[in-house]
Amino acid sequence: MRMDFNTNLTCLLCLLMVNLLSAQNPSEELKKAESILLQNPEEARKAVLEISKKKLNEEDKLKALFLLTNTSNFTGRLTDAIHFGNEALILAEKKNDVLTEVKLYGLLGNLYQSIPLNEKTKEYLNLAENLINRKKLPDSLSYIKGNIYYLKGMNYANTLDCDMAVNYFNKAINVYRSTQYPLSKINLKLAYLNKGFCFIETKRIKEADANLALALVKPVTNSESLDFYPVDFVKQQNIYVEFGLARIMALEGNISGSNNSLENILQQGKNINIESIRLDIYKILSDNYLDIGDLAKSKDFENHYLTELTKNKKNQEELLNTLIESEQKIEKENNEGIVKRYFIFGMIITLFGVIFLVILIKKNRKIQTEYKNLKKQITN
Repeated sequence: MRMDFNTNLTCLLCLLMVNLLSAQNPSEELKKAESILLQNPEEARKAVLEISKKKLNEEDKLKALFLLTNTSNFTGRLTDAIHFGNEALILAEKKNDVLTEVKLYGLLGNLYQSIPLNEKTKEYLNLAENLINRKKLPDSLSYIKGNIYYLKGMNYANTLDCDMAVNYFNKAINVYRSTQYPLSKINLKLAYLNKGFCFIETKRIKEADANLALALVKPVTNSESLDFYPVDFVKQQNIYVEFGLARIMALEGNISGSNNSLENILQQGKNINIESIRLDIYKILSDNYLDIGDLAKSKDFENHYLTELTKNKKNQEELLNTLIESEQKIEKENNEGIVKRYFIFGMIITLFGVIFLVILIKKNRKIQTEYKNLKKQITN
């Protein structure tokens, strides 16, 4: 069963209300674009595209590519995000900018996961993990290590290797609990949630229940305040917890309770984004009603499930084809560039060859003339 989760909400605390005004230099303009990235990613993207037309130094070019990767991701332009991300990665490697490399490996891994291309995801996340193991990050940036561990956990969860997934979720949880980075509190909730889902997959009900309780954004004591969490995140996180609990009820044979919760989630889904679990809800409801002998409702939800499955597969195929076409276009442009460079290089070599030949001919004629003059002098 899929365990996708929309993690864009983890960044909501970064929202800043800043107007896009003309700035004195690209660095200042990039800062202004970055400040509205989450509030208005489309406007930020347009601003960065304009900045990219200017002559930028390597540092500003890398910042611009990184921002274009994020804005393309937030505005649903996945192929653009992957394209800009890979361009940024080449420049980051050239500059030996380890921090940006790690961020890009994690971001690209997450993008490939959404297609999903699990092997490609694993490749990028392994590169990120290897890098953070070789190059120690400052304590203030340890949350980045936690994010890589979390993404690796999600990758293993999506390939149904729940033992490895739980191992990486535990690593992420340990980092998030020790770091002072504010957003890590939100990521900690996500790690508990998906760790709970893994325990449901392996039917370890007690552990699943305990982790879902930790994932719930509802202060039990004065140690946790709802004021910290964005409202949209609280709604979506808690509805995912309810989904997990509904799955547990189904496993325990409480079909009526499970159905009530799942149908309640579908109702809430009119106002809250539940797209990444909608397919699973239809499947569980179909199975639940089959178990209690309500064949009509079971068939109804099975039809919803098959319709949603077909739609998802079509979207993934279109996305994958677009990505392949984009990569082929880039490869063709790169090859044409290489051919052009070789042609120019060949022309330069030919030109130098012609010049050298002309010089040799002139020199040879001069030698022959001198030889003839010398011969005349001797014969006279």
